[in-house]
Amino acid sequence: MHKTNFSLRRLNIILIIFLLFSGHLNSQNKNSSDTLKKSIEVINTSEIPIKSGDIIIEYQRIQESAVSTLEIENRAQQTDSILSIIDSLMILDRTIDLGLETTRFLSNRMVFWRNFADYLNKEKKSLTKVLHVISDFEDEVEKDIIVWKNTEDKLVKDENQSTLLFRVVDVLKILDSAKYILKVKSEDLLIILNNTAERSIKVEEFINDLDKAYSNKKSEIFVRNEPSIFTIDYKDPDTRSLIKPLKNFYNTEFTELVLFLKKDIFEGILQLLLLIGLIFIFNEIKFKILKTDIIVDSIYSRMLFKIMSRSVSAAIIIGVFANFIIFKDRPELFKDILVLIISVPIIVIARTIVPRGFYKYTYLFGIVIILSMVYFIFPTDNMYFMILMLLIALIEMYVLYKLTVYFYHNPYNQRLYNLSIFLILLVHLGFAVTGFFALLLGSTTLAEVSLRIPVTNAFNALLIFSIVIIINGFITFGVETNYAKKLNVIRLYGEIIKRRAISLVNLIFFILWIQTILNVINIKRVVIDSITAFLHDTISIGSASFTPGNIIMFFLVIWLSIVISRIIQILLEKDILYRLNLAKGIPNTIAVMVKYSLVTIGVLLAISAAGMPLSSLTVLAGAFGIGIGFGLQHIFNNIVSGFILLLERPIQIGDTVEVGQLIGNVKTIGIRASCIRTFDGAEVIVPNGQLISNEVVNWTLSDQKRRIEVFTGVAYGSDPHLVKNLFEKVLKDHTDIIDDPTPKVFFKGLGDSALEFRLLFWTSNYHEWVRIQSEVVFAIHDVLYKEGISIPFPQMDLHFKSIDKSFDFGDKGKDETK
Repeated sequence: MHKTNFSLRRLNIILIIFLLFSGHLNSQNKNSSDTLKKSIEVINTSEIPIKSGDIIIEYQRIQESAVSTLEIENRAQQTDSILSIIDSLMILDRTIDLGLETTRFLSNRMVFWRNFADYLNKEKKSLTKVLHVISDFEDEVEKDIIVWKNTEDKLVKDENQSTLLFRVVDVLKILDSAKYILKVKSEDLLIILNNTAERSIKVEEFINDLDKAYSNKKSEIFVRNEPSIFTIDYKDPDTRSLIKPLKNFYNTEFTELVLFLKKDIFEGILQLLLLIGLIFIFNEIKFKILKTDIIVDSIYSRMLFKIMSRSVSAAIIIGVFANFIIFKDRPELFKDILVLIISVPIIVIARTIVPRGFYKYTYLFGIVIILSMVYFIFPTDNMYFMILMLLIALIEMYVLYKLTVYFYHNPYNQRLYNLSIFLILLVHLGFAVTGFFALLLGSTTLAEVSLRIPVTNAFNALLIFSIVIIINGFITFGVETNYAKKLNVIRLYGEIIKRRAISLVNLIFFILWIQTILNVINIKRVVIDSITAFLHDTISIGSASFTPGNIIMFFLVIWLSIVISRIIQILLEKDILYRLNLAKGIPNTIAVMVKYSLVTIGVLLAISAAGMPLSSLTVLAGAFGIGIGFGLQHIFNNIVSGFILLLERPIQIGDTVEVGQLIGNVKTIGIRASCIRTFDGAEVIVPNGQLISNEVVNWTLSDQKRRIEVFTGVAYGSDPHLVKNLFEKVLKDHTDIIDDPTPKVFFKGLGDSALEFRLLFWTSNYHEWVRIQSEVVFAIHDVLYKEGISIPFPQMDLHFKSIDKSFDFGDKGKDETK
């Protein structure tokens, strides 16, 4: 033992020395290679004719593959025209006083200029890519010029090679010409890139100005920016005008929407086709779900039955919601139209869920949505704006008041749930009342924000609730279908997968719901900026410094790698490799090795994500080696033994093994330890080192065969030949007893009370050997009983040499009775 420890420590010291000096050796090798690269390259005299022809063909290819001069000119003209348009539009928008505009106008202008910003960024990336290609060609030309220059110098010294010298000079002229052409192209492209970058900076600056004006406008909640409803001049034609705001709306937002749709007409057609496809798919799913015989035992399943009865509405909700998530930079009017479209199926689905008494509230909700889509057409000092906003305020106050009273008088059994609903309704009722009085006093910004909160939160809550029910319902039914249960993963871990998937969906949409609430109350940006500042705040402890974001990212990446590796391991072991008819134990070996490989990659990614250079792993490996030498020998021994078990496979999952006094089935084989389940049901964790270093009996390593032994006896006077034949017939007739090796019946000997027999037979069903042995014993008893052969028990004959005459055997009493 002492000798083993000394060898292990010596190995660790060698490992540390190797790690410390590996970097130095690598740097020496790098310097040596750099020196070799700097050696003078010269073309052999015999190869000059061939090489010169090859170089001419090569640079003809370069001229064809590189961008042509005509293409550069056309690109410059196109870019100049677009940049001129941007300059003209920028001059016009710069004359606008952004502080006087509405948030809707500012949002539309941001969307408008972000489209230009995206175009300019794409142009910059495209130009940069072309410049990189030309730069690579220039490097190749430069290297070839150096080689041919060296060759020219060599030939100048050799007076007998004048013909080849002229050839080399011609090649150098071609190379110089190619270098000049590439340089001109590069300079022209750099001019285009520089102009594009300048406009891109100006556009980004203007977008930032719009964003600041938008934020400032939304922060002016408590400013009285319009006359109150009592002091407004209703005699003013502009105040009562209906046609003028409509014309202005048509010339601005409607025109921008038309241009947007024309520009992205193909995308719009594609989305429409996708929506039609979703409707068809959901309709097919509806018939399958309604015809299924799956037991509906969860709230998601019951809700899904109701929602899928309106399959078209469900498809529209999913399709339009995906449009919201994927495509964010859309004109405000386009977003309003999508909200109006998706509101119809939301109301339809809400009617299938809520009691009949709540139907009128869903209709009023739809009316508020429509009014919210209309009031923005009019300026804030317009009479129709005031009327529409008052209608919205009155409807919201009525609905929220009625719902608050209802839930107050009809509480749920769960007190906390009922209190939460009551408080949410009460808070939103407060917002509606605030908006009503703000509108009366002329604080239109406060009124808009306050009245938008109830309807927007209700819309988002119904939308997210419907989507969560649909997705979680699909997960529940998907796991319960017969197609899914054909997979071993679903059959073994179906409930766990269902619970985890539903929890993940709920978490994602809860975060999304919180984000929408923060956006409605205008504090989303503040919260995000605060969280971002916290995550990037540097914390120093001594000479070490880190950020909370790096720490969170480190553990998040490791957690994700463990989860993903576990999922892949289960899929490989239970389904993919299981169906390939591989040798026993190989699926587990491959799955475990893949799992730990993915975990290792995840750890490396986590270290990189945390900002730690991977070169520091050398020091960590050295420290790990020292730890092994001093205190982690047993753990390291178990880990190495785990890899040996996985690679050599002397023990496999499902094997019946005997380790010392422990006997049971191998349940799992890990890197550090394995789990053995005894026949009593206990699960014993055995370090892998014991399975390698100690003697282990594997009853099922090569096959599932086991020999079973039964001892029995018959009474003296029985025919032993008949008994042997009967026993052989019993063994032959049993279906679980194999013919190879042949079952044997031996006449063991003449016992004290019986003729003793020994039965030896084999079975290929090892795990059922106790049952098989019992059935054979039953069959032996039945056949002996049928043949009238008795099964003896130990007997003893007692012989009396003398009897005391006074001893009474009881015969006298019997006679008297008679």
